[in-house]
Amino acid sequence: MLAEGRTAEVYAWGSDRVLKLYRTGWTYEVAEREARKTKAAHDSGAPAPGVHGVLEDRGRPGILMDRVDGHPMSAAVDLARPEPSARALAELHARLHVHRAPLLGPQHDELARRIGRAHGLSGAQKRTALARLDAMPRGEVLCHGDFHLDSIILTRDGPVVIDWMDATRGDPMADVARSLILIRHAHHHITDTPRRRAVLHAAARFGQAYLDHYTAHTETDGERALGWMATNAAARLSEGIIVEQRALTTLADLPP
Repeated sequence: MLAEGRTAEVYAWGSDRVLKLYRTGWTYEVAEREARKTKAAHDSGAPAPGVHGVLEDRGRPGILMDRVDGHPMSAAVDLARPEPSARALAELHARLHVHRAPLLGPQHDELARRIGRAHGLSGAQKRTALARLDAMPRGEVLCHGDFHLDSIILTRDGPVVIDWMDATRGDPMADVARSLILIRHAHHHITDTPRRRAVLHAAARFGQAYLDHYTAHTETDGERALGWMATNAAARLSEGIIVEQRALTTLADLPP
């Protein structure tokens, strides 16, 4: 096994390919969906792995794709000086957002599905969140949907972006807001108090540098991204991450 995450394990498949094998309980349809989205991103010109098919191994679905050798961008972050990595993340995200992938589904539809499954929200709160979503801008650019340091592999030939399961076409500022939430909640899983404090401080600096550099690089208004934060927080509640639930519910800013 080369790597593993919450949803899958990654195994070598010959010399130049890997099998991303989903954990037990994930369906073949999920693998097919991620394969289609990864292919759409790759075909758009974005730095995504090539896809070579979907198969079943040991009763579990998997995606056969190009092997990407390198290390995650998270390994390159200096907690004492996070700004250079934040700027690199922002520039790569801006590069993704120049591409179009018309075969991907609309961002609003994906966010609406997630809000509908959000844990801890009442029916009235979900309706409020959906009405807020409906008033937000729509777009047509390639959006990753889960863009963070561990979804980027630094290789000898440049960065490659992986894990396209949540990709859509939509407003890039919604994609930026999702990344800001992931950055700001990076400390929630850490139980060691001194390290938690260090990561919390670094995450705050990282998030601000990321947003400032993205908006400067793209000549956009950071307030547009901040306007998407509540909607993205409501959508992330669908993921059932217990340690984040209170903070996300507060950020979602929905009346009781």
